[in-house]
Amino acid sequence: MKHPIWPENRLRQAAVVTEEGGEVIQAALSIIERQEKFDREKTGMPLTALEASAQHEDLASLEYELMKEAAQTGAMALRFLMNFEPLYAQGKS
Repeated sequence: MKHPIWPENRLRQAAVVTEEGGEVIQAALSIIERQEKFDREKTGMPLTALEASAQHEDLASLEYELMKEAAQTGAMALRFLMNFEPLYAQGKS
């Protein structure tokens, strides 16, 4: 687990969630960059079956990473909410 001890500080809690969200953006950007690179490499000729399969596998792998990062972001957001204690309730029994 990347963050085994949940921080007590609000800023650090938000940073954990935001760091995961940044990884979602990074994964999405990788997909766009791969698609743009593929578009630049096209010469107007149809893809061979092998090229099409490689392109599909590459994008499928990148999309899996995107989904994994989104799930991790959701998990940290849930953790944030589950550990949220309003400031006015702290220190009260």
